[in-house]
Amino acid sequence: MRFSLKNSLLTSLLLLSSLLFCLVVAELGLRLADFSFYWPLSRSPDHITGWSAKPGTTGWQRLEGAGLVEINEDGFRDVFHTENSPMDVFRIAVVGDSFTEAVQVPLDKIYWSKLEKLLPQCAPANAAKKIEILGFGVSGYSTAQELLVIEKRIWKYQPDLVILGFFTGNDLLENSRALGGDAMRPVFELKDGVLQKNMDFLQSQEYIAKNSLFGRFKLGVMSRFRLAQAIALAHHKFLLLSEISESKNMQINDVQTEPGIDVKIYAPPTDEKWHSTWEITEALLKRIHEEVKKHGAKFLLVTMTNGAQVHPNSEFREYFKKRLNIPNLFYADERIKQIGIKHGFPVLNLAIDLQKFASQTGVWLHGFKNSAKGIGHWNENGHLIAGQRIASYLCYNHELLTK
Repeated sequence: MRFSLKNSLLTSLLLLSSLLFCLVVAELGLRLADFSFYWPLSRSPDHITGWSAKPGTTGWQRLEGAGLVEINEDGFRDVFHTENSPMDVFRIAVVGDSFTEAVQVPLDKIYWSKLEKLLPQCAPANAAKKIEILGFGVSGYSTAQELLVIEKRIWKYQPDLVILGFFTGNDLLENSRALGGDAMRPVFELKDGVLQKNMDFLQSQEYIAKNSLFGRFKLGVMSRFRLAQAIALAHHKFLLLSEISESKNMQINDVQTEPGIDVKIYAPPTDEKWHSTWEITEALLKRIHEEVKKHGAKFLLVTMTNGAQVHPNSEFREYFKKRLNIPNLFYADERIKQIGIKHGFPVLNLAIDLQKFASQTGVWLHGFKNSAKGIGHWNENGHLIAGQRIASYLCYNHELLTK
């Protein structure tokens, strides 16, 4: 009996040692191969904005395009910046969602990173000698979350200009609890015409789970061990394949729609939920402008593009409009422009100019070789042309570049 028990213990110890050895070898192999997976590290619970990336996190995103994502001490994809702005520096804070975090491309290829090189070439004589760009983009953020970033996170850096990147494709959806769906997202509601913050996400099961001791431990393991990231990647790919399979059946009048984008953005609202989210969005943009003005900075809103708007093939765009029975693809952009006029802040709509560029050159501005052409986020071409267009606008409206 003793001999049998001893053999069992030795066998168990041998199996455990072998398993541990295999795990160590696998971990070392993944590190030597420079493997990492950013997405499971990107939703650390945040009591102000719902989630943010964990400061100091580094990981690759290779599911759509490819980018090494390095998160600074404030939880944003950017380099370190000193808090106090030097007198001879003009600081621009760029706030937005996944188009601004832009994990699909390298950091120096993002549209806002282009501005540091382009703007000094045209800055007026009384402008600062150096332009410094600070990125505050987080994937999945709504306008409400971006307002909270502006109110709570950017002012210690003393920006002179705040640029808000607005993605009409899903920002409107995400500004409504009824349409947006993410339980971890704080929202604002209009009550008797007054914008009020709703922080019920703090009681959501997902937030509580991620903020628990186990949730924090799990995030810590995920951030330290590449093997855990590899398992997360396999799970993520499985879910992604299921989503792609489902999206193949998502068609409106024979036009396949892009996952995550509701075709209702192309036309005036016809139901109460959409009327409501437009009203909330307008109130949020008005409050952002007031917040920026209160701090003595200037404000510019830039509307991003979606794949259908800048598809290089004009025949496809015409077919798309015909099947959806809409006059153009710019309803949301034009309405945001009117909101800016109404409340006194400038709006740059990128879609018409970028559509013209795509039509003339045949260049795809959305999509990657490892994902799908024409949908999803901007590729390097999209970021380049967007950066050039924003720089041209700022150069023409040079009063925005003066302190």
